[in-house]
Amino acid sequence: MSSKKPLLVVLGATGTQGGSVLSYFLSLSPSPYALRGVTRDPSSPKSVSLASLGIEVVAGDFDNPSSLDAAFKGASVIFSVTDFWQPFANPSQRERASASGQSIGVVSRENEAQQNRNIIDAAAKVNTLERFVFSSLPNTNKLSGGKYTHVYHFDGKAMAEEYGRSAYPKLWEKTSVLYAGYYLENYFGPTGALFRPKLNNGKDTLILSVAEPLATTPLPMYSAVADTGALVQALLRAAPGKKLIGVNEWLNLRDFAKLLAQVLGKSIEFVDRNPSFDMGDPDLEKDHADMIGFCVEFGYDGGKVDKGIVQPADLGVPVQLGRVFLLKRMGRQSSLLAFTSPPSQSHEKPEQVGYHKELDAAIRGLREMRKRDIIVLPGGDYGFAWTPHGIYARDLEHFVKLGFTPMESIIAATAGVAKLFMQENELGKIQEEYFGDCILVDGDPLEDIKVLQDHEKLNVVVINRRVHKAGKKGICCASIGWAGFERSVIVPDFPEPIVSSKLAVPFGIDDYLIVVSMDWIIFEMMHVITTAVLKLSITIFLLRLTSTMSPQRWVLYSTAGLYTVVSIILLFVLGFQCYPLAYFWDHSIEGGYCRPLSYVGNAAYVNTSISAATDFVLALTPIWLVWDLKLDIRTKLSVALLLGMGNLSAAVNFVRLVHIPDLLKSQDILFDLYPFMLWSTVEAGVGISAASMAAFKPLLRSCMHALGIYTQPSRSGQYDSEALRNSRHSRKYNKMTKPLPLSSGSTSRDVPVHGSSGGDSTFILGADSYELKKT
Repeated sequence: MSSKKPLLVVLGATGTQGGSVLSYFLSLSPSPYALRGVTRDPSSPKSVSLASLGIEVVAGDFDNPSSLDAAFKGASVIFSVTDFWQPFANPSQRERASASGQSIGVVSRENEAQQNRNIIDAAAKVNTLERFVFSSLPNTNKLSGGKYTHVYHFDGKAMAEEYGRSAYPKLWEKTSVLYAGYYLENYFGPTGALFRPKLNNGKDTLILSVAEPLATTPLPMYSAVADTGALVQALLRAAPGKKLIGVNEWLNLRDFAKLLAQVLGKSIEFVDRNPSFDMGDPDLEKDHADMIGFCVEFGYDGGKVDKGIVQPADLGVPVQLGRVFLLKRMGRQSSLLAFTSPPSQSHEKPEQVGYHKELDAAIRGLREMRKRDIIVLPGGDYGFAWTPHGIYARDLEHFVKLGFTPMESIIAATAGVAKLFMQENELGKIQEEYFGDCILVDGDPLEDIKVLQDHEKLNVVVINRRVHKAGKKGICCASIGWAGFERSVIVPDFPEPIVSSKLAVPFGIDDYLIVVSMDWIIFEMMHVITTAVLKLSITIFLLRLTSTMSPQRWVLYSTAGLYTVVSIILLFVLGFQCYPLAYFWDHSIEGGYCRPLSYVGNAAYVNTSISAATDFVLALTPIWLVWDLKLDIRTKLSVALLLGMGNLSAAVNFVRLVHIPDLLKSQDILFDLYPFMLWSTVEAGVGISAASMAAFKPLLRSCMHALGIYTQPSRSGQYDSEALRNSRHSRKYNKMTKPLPLSSGSTSRDVPVHGSSGGDSTFILGADSYELKKT
């Protein structure tokens, strides 16, 4: 059975809806689909950015059916969406309309309808197609019985939808339709200005001119950028044939304006008069006038006559409320985020550009919302490269400055956010039999809320039972003698991946794009260097045991040479995966780009496979060397087993091999790459331990001897204590056993210390209350 993922082809990849679908499915861990984006220009900056995320980007022209045949090849799912407005504003399209004697609205409607027919024709030819999701809108002309004929940007899509249903019934058996609601993003654009409140300067209040019945007609508000992907996934999970309206919340224009006024801290007046539809284009004015009439009489989705429309809640889609989007958007518009942005975005900046009134209004609005028991939630501490963890923890500090208590601020950030996502029964609470998400802080946030911004005071972080940050711990490492120098080369280097990984893990990433700190690339490269030096050091050790022309020597040379070459190649792959390299952790660099994630993933597959093979060779060669020695079989097996412990490192490589596909994920490094990073670190640790295994027995015997637990047996089988006392080793040991001076605060007692005759520093593992001195 093939493990290849089904292919999801998304049209309009660099647009609003198509981009949302790609971003959403890319964020899933793991993504159920391989992703292909179709765009007119695969070389555009947006297309290149998508390709850097591992998305296959191909050219496709809706006016060229043959290009669609190539783009759809092998597709299991197709998401189709077209853009009415770009051709509508295209001068060449207007010239064509003028030459034909038709209005630009009619020509654009027919153009969009034909583009959608081309898409449907091409989709019907795909033998591998399992599902087709078609972004459409209701047929206002048909549903209104010919009353509303100028809603061009609705009807072009609807005409094509009816064409597909009648021309390709088999295709339509596996088709679902998405009606995009009113874009919340458009509320702050040119078209949204018609229905936005205006500032009444004379009274310093807001005024909205919208007449009944439009003023109280519910509209399906939805964020096309944030929510289209989730809606498409819901359609794919449900049986085909569904017609879904994209909506976060049904709100009329007056209710929406009230929310806006609350955010700005102003009162609002309503005037029962519709705004002028003078938009500089007769067809555009007709389009909007008829759309408003249709919405009032039949509903935005035609739901008053078409009873087949389903709501997101019917398919179990957890979408945020439209009012939450408004709060976020108005935070940007009125510089509410000046409170919580990085230091470069301090409150002085909006004041300098003339936003001091809006800033004051935002402050008053937040305080007023608290008085009226309106739920206000803080932002998320996502930890982008340009806004490290802790920056947005300032939200809670500003909540307190605005009059919230520290406890209210913390509850808003935990239980409040859980309620927003309709997970209040599971999240934001400590309950029996539930995993606890908790932070152990060195300090009392109820006394000083700013303690949550201090990385050093966030001592332990546990998420879903996973410890993502542990408390500080002391580490004591033994010194390395010259006898094991070839392994000591690696020991100072081995902590580097551990330290780098501990530095890298706390830095989270964006939802759809890996943006991490420089420490992560250091960890990747140091891991390669660490394991390469480790294997070379073991090779040098084994070469000492082989004769000049022995076959074992040539096997060792070949294996070490191959692994060295592969490691150098991987270092180059890692070092040149982004251009410039700094773009890896700083996506604000203009002109920078990263190669697809598969670029690194394939190199990691090769490196890990060669690494496992090298470990096997290095583990089996000692057995080969020992087997020809004149020893009894028991001794041979014991020595071979001891020297062959390197097989453990090879086994770890196979475990790590399983986790390499995690490199192709991009949702959250904390979860996606944790197993891969863990086993990468374990590989080097196991290698060091295996290489040092031969020294464990004498080391253990020496320790037991020092503690008086172990004595050398006499020839008669009885322990000869006199011989032991007179032995050279025992005399040295007795000479070096003496009381150790204690640090202040410790009780007096003698502590035996095992050192060396060369005057090295002595050490005691775990006796942290003792002051270590030279013997």
